[in-house]
Amino acid sequence: MNKFIWALLSTMLLLSCATEPQKKDVIGQINEDITASPSAAGGVGTNYYVCDDGDDANDGLSEEAPWKSFDKAIEKFNKLDAGDAVLLCRGGEFTSTYQKYLYNAKCLAENPCIFSDYYSYNTQVEDKRPHITSAHARNVFNFQDGGAPDHDEGYLVENLILSGTKKGVGNAFFFYNDVDDVVLNNITIDSFQIAVQIAGSNNERFLLSQVEASNVDYWLMGAADGVVSKIETEVTNTPVEKLPLVETVISNTKTGIDHYFVCDDGDDNNSGLSPITPFRTFSKGMSKFRGLLAGGSISFCRGGEFVAEKTSYIFNQNCMAEKSCNIQDYSSSTKQGAKLPIIYGESIFGLTDGGAADPDGGYKIRNLTLRATVPGEGIGFLLYNDVDDVIIDNVTVDGFRLGFNLAQGGTLNEGANAFNERIVIKNSRIINNAGQGLFGACNDCLITNNLFSNNGYARKVFNHNIYIGGTVENMTISNNILRKSAIIDGKCTGVSLVVHGTANNLTIENNLIEEELGVASHGCWGITVNPGYVKEESFTNLIIRNNDVLNMGNMSIGCASCVNVLIEGNRVSTVSDLGGFLISVPAGGDDTVVSENITIKDNIMISSNIATKVIAIKTNLLNDKASLENNRLYVSENESVCQYTNGEQVDNEQECELVH
Repeated sequence: MNKFIWALLSTMLLLSCATEPQKKDVIGQINEDITASPSAAGGVGTNYYVCDDGDDANDGLSEEAPWKSFDKAIEKFNKLDAGDAVLLCRGGEFTSTYQKYLYNAKCLAENPCIFSDYYSYNTQVEDKRPHITSAHARNVFNFQDGGAPDHDEGYLVENLILSGTKKGVGNAFFFYNDVDDVVLNNITIDSFQIAVQIAGSNNERFLLSQVEASNVDYWLMGAADGVVSKIETEVTNTPVEKLPLVETVISNTKTGIDHYFVCDDGDDNNSGLSPITPFRTFSKGMSKFRGLLAGGSISFCRGGEFVAEKTSYIFNQNCMAEKSCNIQDYSSSTKQGAKLPIIYGESIFGLTDGGAADPDGGYKIRNLTLRATVPGEGIGFLLYNDVDDVIIDNVTVDGFRLGFNLAQGGTLNEGANAFNERIVIKNSRIINNAGQGLFGACNDCLITNNLFSNNGYARKVFNHNIYIGGTVENMTISNNILRKSAIIDGKCTGVSLVVHGTANNLTIENNLIEEELGVASHGCWGITVNPGYVKEESFTNLIIRNNDVLNMGNMSIGCASCVNVLIEGNRVSTVSDLGGFLISVPAGGDDTVVSENITIKDNIMISSNIATKVIAIKTNLLNDKASLENNRLYVSENESVCQYTNGEQVDNEQECELVH
């Protein structure tokens, strides 16, 4: 089943799945909108609010008078006009008590009906997506009309957590009987038989973006005949991690912990201590950060736009990992819409103390958009001089020279080290940065579930979407999407994910790394972990696993001076006429440390160019031979080689099978 789904995905990434060429590419437009401003809750029509402390006797037309139940929300969804939205409060707990048909012929592809979330600081206890628990064994979201099919279209469901009764029972989403133009975005699904089932053959133009499924028998069933346009998902069989509790951002009494609010219709002469008396400017709000006690916050209003006239340096030794200081968003009663706050500047956030390093950390920065005032200049986030325990979540970093710079420290004061540690960058969009999307190194770090696109366009070869350079101990890069690496004159000219320096315990897994057909040049590689500096470099305990690497140049995955390496379960597809190697060790040559103890197994590789010879796996180790097991190369060209080991072609189907 998994191989079939991946093969289908590879095909769909190469071919358009639209069945009506004359129709507007609504899915493509919605995907662009999600990338530009995700979780933009609310429609262009009427919003209906639902919260677990509400009352179904209310009118549901305001945050102050929400309905209470999920069943009421589903009932209303069937009666929405195009562009209307049903919104569940963040932090709310809801129960689906029975299955109900979802069918609304008034919704339109170009003006969809929306099921999403909203912020309510009057009632919010946990900063997490609404949680819906099923109390039955059927479908929670049951999109079908019953009986003979009647056409319906235009649904957007986003920013939810769904839990079933147990694994193997019920569906989270079910679509049947000519349902078209559907987007599921930022959905976490746990404990069902099927996460998403698309039944029948007459459903068209679906997009699943950031859909996570755990403890299910099937995350997707029935996606045939070009139904799904793009799939950007994570599937696991581990429990869904609960989001951490945060302080309720409303009280500024008793504890002495201050929460400041900033909105572009406020006044810097206000106290800033409540949503109805906000400061006005970015600089006034951030001037309060160094004085916060642990647990304090600076919140910027959704829909607001701010200018960082100079870099805001973040340093506060009151903040702690277990009780962080937060920079975030809030919903203002004076602002329409739910777009994330936009902060314009040359270089915006500098997480550093300046001078010799002192240890600090315990910061959370989330739900913001950062945009460069001068395209291609400045830095979105700088982390430098021993800053630790930082979570950066759901931010857009757009148009700088460097999106993120994880810089290692210089002169140290007592108690400090040269490294940034326990950094998490997740659920974010790092786009259109001229130099690097992310540059630098950190220890015990996680980079997960982000989009990196169109970074590195200012220089060939040396610029990348992700450039890990320096000293790394324990880093995971997972579940990211990387596209458009170093695009110059319409060509991809740089490695999308590159690692230089020294690294121990580096895991690169479950990422989608892709380029458009015909865009890759020779240097457009997918994942490369190899020496790139004058000094000696090496990489130990490296895992490159379960990545999709599509349409690269003359190499897709490679490492050099790498020891104790597992390259496993990757799916590589190319139609390039550049030839070369799909997996290569050593890639580009070893330093003094030579590559050894290399295991390459369970990789699936596809070369669709009938006129170009490729070598699927090339290894040339000085001290031993790589261990190969159960790899496959699917080709149409008769001279391609599955395995080339220490200068010789090897024909061993148990190690690497060539399939024509």
